[in-house]
Amino acid sequence: MDMLAPDNLDAVFYSLQTAGFYPERLRAAYDAAGSWPADAVLIPAERLASIQAAVAEGATVSLDSHGQWIVTARAPTPYVQLAAAYLNAVRAAREAVLNRLAGIGFAAMMNGETDIVEGAIDARQALLDITICPSVVAAQDMQALQAAIKGEYDRIAASLPGEARRAFDDAGIALVPPIAQ
Repeated sequence: MDMLAPDNLDAVFYSLQTAGFYPERLRAAYDAAGSWPADAVLIPAERLASIQAAVAEGATVSLDSHGQWIVTARAPTPYVQLAAAYLNAVRAAREAVLNRLAGIGFAAMMNGETDIVEGAIDARQALLDITICPSVVAAQDMQALQAAIKGEYDRIAASLPGEARRAFDDAGIALVPPIAQ
C-alpha cells in the first residue's frame, strides 16, 4: 500500500467500509466516477501516518462512539496454520531425498551392498513418517517444530552410511556434521 504523504495533501479521508484512503484533492474525480465512499471520515493530519502504517501492517481501523480512531493490530497467524504450511514445505523437500535414497539403494542393491540398501529402506520410512513422529507432533510453536524436524533429519542421516548421507546434501538439507569416530 502506498503511503499518502501528508505534506502533499490538504486532507485525507478513510473509509471503514472499503478500508481505503481517499485524498480530498481527488474527490472531484471520485465523485464524477460515483465512487467516493459514503462513510469517508476525515483523518486528523497528526494521526494520518500512524493509521496508514497500521493499516499497511494488517491492522483494523474503526471509530468509537466519540469519533476517536481505534487501531487494532492484526492477530498473529495461528500456529496450526503456520505449522501446516511449514510441514507442507518439509514434505516437498523430503521428496528429493526420498528419490535420491531410492537411487542410492538401487545402486547398492546392484553392487550387493546390503548395509546401504537396509539403511536406505529404513531412512525412507523414517522420512515418510517425519511429519507425524512424536517430537514433531509434540511441538507447540514454530521454533520447536523447526528444531524437531531438524533433529529428525539429523537422526535419519546419522543412521546412513556416508554415501547415502549425500542424499540430504543433494536436496539442500543442512545436517549437523557427523561426529568423528
